[in-house]
Amino acid sequence: MSSIRRNLLVALLAALAAAGLIAALATYAAARDEIDTLLQKTLLRHERDDDRSVYPAVERALGTADPIAASASRKLSSTGRNVSIALPTE
Repeated sequence: MSSIRRNLLVALLAALAAAGLIAALATYAAARDEIDTLLQKTLLRHERDDDRSVYPAVERALGTADPIAASASRKLSSTGRNVSIALPTE
């Protein structure tokens, strides 16, 4: 026969584990929404502005197009989730 103390302890630990899981899921969802907002409102807008002004100016100044930068920019703008960063080579 099991004791009341053991039953209460098991119930308390189960409730504590469930509350921890719910808190972890809520934190994950909030962080994911915050990152999505950052990508959508800040980084993608910045990439679009670069596509319109910075890259054409650099291409004119250098006299050549940089396909790596253009490809990375297009991938970031088209997906909004997959961030590809092309570092310039010397």
